[in-house]
Amino acid sequence: MSNKLNGFGFLALALLFGMSGHFCLKASNGFKHINYIVLCYILFALKIYFMAKAYSLLSLGIANALYSSAIILFTTFIGLMYYKEKLNNYSIAGIFSIVLGVAMIQMNE
Repeated sequence: MSNKLNGFGFLALALLFGMSGHFCLKASNGFKHINYIVLCYILFALKIYFMAKAYSLLSLGIANALYSSAIILFTTFIGLMYYKEKLNNYSIAGIFSIVLGVAMIQMNE
């Protein structure tokens, strides 16, 4: 159980760095701002490191499904709150489907 908790901790760190990297990627405005570009590379390198650690302790399918769905939810939230982007009904239905799918995968474990 301890390894699984450590795996989820590494996954949470990967999510934090990945979410920050996506934010910097958007802020770089198409790789036009060098500060954000450098920060983006650093954050994504840290994300890959912690994902590798999580993969060593969790099953690949579970870790990847959790990471992918969480990054979609968090980047959507950042887009809504920070960039004032809007969601349509298809986007809401898609996000709901993602959350439902991950919940079903977790119940299977």
